[in-house]
Amino acid sequence: GGSSFSPARPANEARMTLCLVAPAACDGSWEDLTLNLEGRELGGTLPTQLGLLSDTLISLNLGDNAISGTIPTQLGRLQRMSSGLWLGRNRLSGTIPEELGFLQKMNLELDLSENDLSGTLPARLALLTTLESQLLLHANHLSGTVPAAFAALKPHRCQLASRIRSRARGGGEPRANRFECPYTPLNNACEIRALACPPAPP
Repeated sequence: GGSSFSPARPANEARMTLCLVAPAACDGSWEDLTLNLEGRELGGTLPTQLGLLSDTLISLNLGDNAISGTIPTQLGRLQRMSSGLWLGRNRLSGTIPEELGFLQKMNLELDLSENDLSGTLPARLALLTTLESQLLLHANHLSGTVPAAFAALKPHRCQLASRIRSRARGGGEPRANRFECPYTPLNNACEIRALACPPAPP
């Protein structure tokens, strides 16, 4: 157990891979799963059955793969998640589920950056005040206003803008969030300098 991030044990890693390619294999019977499947060229979509691991999964890294589709709302059930959730650098689309704001035990990072996510920012994400590293949402296609609730996040702990102008895989236009001004309630809580808003008044 514990909240520190470490590579998965081979047996658990194999079963998690099976879960991704055969969702019926997710039966919620494992203990204290800490899984790192970053950069394994995994494709397909995220199975909703991941939500069945609510009593066991404490860390999940699926970053830098080729996973597509939407982020299942069922990930919000993983309320034992005490380390982090890494889904950055994939091909995920659709909106960010507000249910991710229920993962309030996470103390490291939530990374959804460099995908094809669109829509607005759920204000509920501002409940993730225990994150000691970062909330990474940059280089997507998000828009709308930045909720004032994001001012509750620790200073400089989230990246919202397209500070890294990541080019979509296979060419195409660079991903870039387009949030509306003003963002004065944020008080520098988030990295938004690339949003081209006028300076906040003194």
